[in-house]
Amino acid sequence: MNRLSSAIVYQKRAVHAVAVVGAVLLCALFVLFSAQLALASGAAQETPGEDGPGAGDSSPSAEGQDFTLFLPAVGNKSESFGYGLQAHMVTRSQAERSMVTISYLDFTWAKQQINWGLYRDPWTGEISYGVMDQLVVLGMRNEINLLFSVTSVPAFLTSSDGSQTLDPVALDSAAYARFVGRVARRYCGTSLKAIEVWNEPNLQVEWVVNREPNPEEYVEMLALAYQAIKEECPSMKVISAGLAQTSDNLPVAMDNFVYLERMLQAGLLNYVDAVGAHALGYNVPPWVRWEDACTAIQVYGNTFTGPCDTPHHSWSFRSTLEGYQERLVAFEGDKIPVWVTEFGWAAGGAYEPGYEYANDNDYYEQADWTVDAFAMMREFDWVETAFLWNLNFRMVADQTQKAQWGIVEPPDWHPLPVFKAINRLNTTGRKRPTLDDLAALDATLKAAETREQTAPVHVPEPVTL
Repeated sequence: MNRLSSAIVYQKRAVHAVAVVGAVLLCALFVLFSAQLALASGAAQETPGEDGPGAGDSSPSAEGQDFTLFLPAVGNKSESFGYGLQAHMVTRSQAERSMVTISYLDFTWAKQQINWGLYRDPWTGEISYGVMDQLVVLGMRNEINLLFSVTSVPAFLTSSDGSQTLDPVALDSAAYARFVGRVARRYCGTSLKAIEVWNEPNLQVEWVVNREPNPEEYVEMLALAYQAIKEECPSMKVISAGLAQTSDNLPVAMDNFVYLERMLQAGLLNYVDAVGAHALGYNVPPWVRWEDACTAIQVYGNTFTGPCDTPHHSWSFRSTLEGYQERLVAFEGDKIPVWVTEFGWAAGGAYEPGYEYANDNDYYEQADWTVDAFAMMREFDWVETAFLWNLNFRMVADQTQKAQWGIVEPPDWHPLPVFKAINRLNTTGRKRPTLDDLAALDATLKAAETREQTAPVHVPEPVTL
């Protein structure tokens, strides 16, 4: 940041500090008054202490830096708004550690992306359920609801140069629908509560290589998937694919608002329980609309100038979500909620070209803006559930672009400021694991990994035919 913007930020933090001190004093007076009133009436009761980790720890970080922490009032929409995290959980150690960590945060939802081509035999159609079974069991054990985002063109439909050898829209829609239908049947009534049908189909690379994104074709596939899921498990929620935030750059990408409008025209609302949205923040604070983004990033200090060079709604978290609601209302779909299946701010520096906005966001801005975004979405009437991207990609894919959004870091799941900031955003009242529980789990997982690495390799005897 430059000196002027640093002064502004520190001035802002000073104002926050004064406000917090004032709020604490008011709360203390209220508690004292309440206690005296209770004693006078003979109804004073002992308040049970928090047994969760970090109870009573008001310091935002070991470094002593500050960030704004909005804690919505307990009970205010708490039953209707779902706090979620996306994680990489396809290995046993990452799955167990992720689920317990999400429970530690008192979040109630976890999202895992399922590349369905990896779990289905292309010739027999048989499904390998091992990884999904493990996630569902861990979800039930930790009282975590699961969203599976089922996506990706299977490898058997592509040639070595990456081009399609078969038409996934004509052939694959039915196979995809059978897959999600069987998943819904197997896990009906378990911790798997929702299935997101595909991911970012408004990008050519996510939809069909060498083929322009087509909202009408997507809705056709969604309709088949919806029917298959509901036939097997009527209670399973079906979420439409979250769209990438982008402007028109056909055939590579279609503007997410244009794509959404065409989906709505094609009958989207007939085949969903909620509309999926992606709302990343780039280097723009969550409360700033796209028209003001250029001014805002200069106030906070910026090197990435995308919102100034190409002003567009896609740069803004707030404008993205408000734009979804405006279009749903226009199509009389305001009763259908929005699920934000991916949101967040990359921070700590860009690891790959094309993600330079991560250079502008420090870890404390990431923490501040993430908590503010959760508070905003909780107050939006149209947002029902939101998933922060992501928990642990710094652990499994460090120094890659996915890691820029991670909230824990190597070597031992060290919590970044955003992790501390979102702890206790949600309060369910359930018993949560402690730091000692997490440490014990780490020791168990490391011992298991060591045994696997040192175990002798079994070489089968040759078979004589």
